[in-house]
Amino acid sequence: MRSVATHLGAAVAGALIAYALAFPRQVPEQAPPVDGLTAPAPRAAPVADDAETERSACRALAQDNDALREALRRTQGREVADDTAAAPGQRPDSFADVPPEYREDAFSEHIRHVFAELGISGELDIDCSEFPCLAALREHKMTKAEEDAVLAGMRARAYGDEAKAVLRRHSSVGPGGKAYLNIVAFYPQGDAQRVEEGLMARVDEQFAITRAEVSTPPEPTPPE
Repeated sequence: MRSVATHLGAAVAGALIAYALAFPRQVPEQAPPVDGLTAPAPRAAPVADDAETERSACRALAQDNDALREALRRTQGREVADDTAAAPGQRPDSFADVPPEYREDAFSEHIRHVFAELGISGELDIDCSEFPCLAALREHKMTKAEEDAVLAGMRARAYGDEAKAVLRRHSSVGPGGKAYLNIVAFYPQGDAQRVEEGLMARVDEQFAITRAEVSTPPEPTPPE
């Protein structure tokens, strides 16, 4: 029995040697030395898994910012003044030819008075970076009745029935919770054509900011 195993082992070994002689291992040629320097070894190809992981991470980041990018696309064609590029006195004044009740001081006073009168509270931002001024109220879920009351109060205080009004309600729900946004703006009827496109783009920007605020969960509170 041992003799048979020995013969089989020898036969297998002989076969392997014959195979090796018949099919020698192919060794990649290296470039000849240049000026006495040895050519560097070829670089290993990048690992496909790492590249795919990186691409997946990039796609996820891009998806998280879709809302903001969409808002930016909507603003194409509008000229946005850069506060760092020119002094305030050098920037064009988009309020130069509008009645005083539409300027920042008056609009801010009117909207704050109406909200207080109706008992509406929340985080209020007034954006008068361009005409018309835009009031953005957050942290309050405004009802249709409140919206109608705000419209009536603003018209009664300063703007009458002929002024154009924009009132928008928006809510977003995401991993970060819920967010509410209410937009109010007024402008003269004759200015509708020159301001509406830019105003709607600004409203969309505010909506995008609200969606982004709730797109990620809040950071956990560290233990005391």
